[in-house]
Amino acid sequence: MWVDVMAWLTSDEAALSLFDQYADKIYEFAKYSLGNQSDAEDVVQEVFLRVYRTWNKRPADNPSAWVWAIARNCVRDVYRRRARRKERPTEDLETWTGCARGPDTLVEVEDLFQALTKSERQVVYLRLIDDQSTEAAAQILHWSSAKVRVTLHRAVKKLRVMLTDDKLDAVSQSKEGRSSR
Repeated sequence: MWVDVMAWLTSDEAALSLFDQYADKIYEFAKYSLGNQSDAEDVVQEVFLRVYRTWNKRPADNPSAWVWAIARNCVRDVYRRRARRKERPTEDLETWTGCARGPDTLVEVEDLFQALTKSERQVVYLRLIDDQSTEAAAQILHWSSAKVRVTLHRAVKKLRVMLTDDKLDAVSQSKEGRSSR
């Protein structure tokens, strides 16, 4: 039904409709993938500019997958640009304020997330934060479902190890503090 309705829209109407539906999710995906708010905003702008420009050339069967493919490609473009310029993502702690409890937690979450690879961050975002199905994430990333499951498993395992190591370090530091009194 949605695909039938989308087929009759002009590029202006389609871009606005898809923007309303996907802009926030694409922003979060880009923010988690790239690590900062500014690049994420640029990605959202570029995605919907491309939607507008290429509306008449789109695959008609699945507008959602098409928009996500554009988003994924825009994120890759930013990675390529950074690699050419040898850029590092800027630390943008203010973007994390809505999802953490305190300043220590903000830094810890950002450090943990940045320790993951680009692919792991994308899969963690799509599967765990945006709650996409394995099949939807696979379609968005142009991967097999098995690759999504394996990458997610490895990312979660890596996060568990990092969290466990952090807890052990905190416990040992608190014991050292008590014994020096």
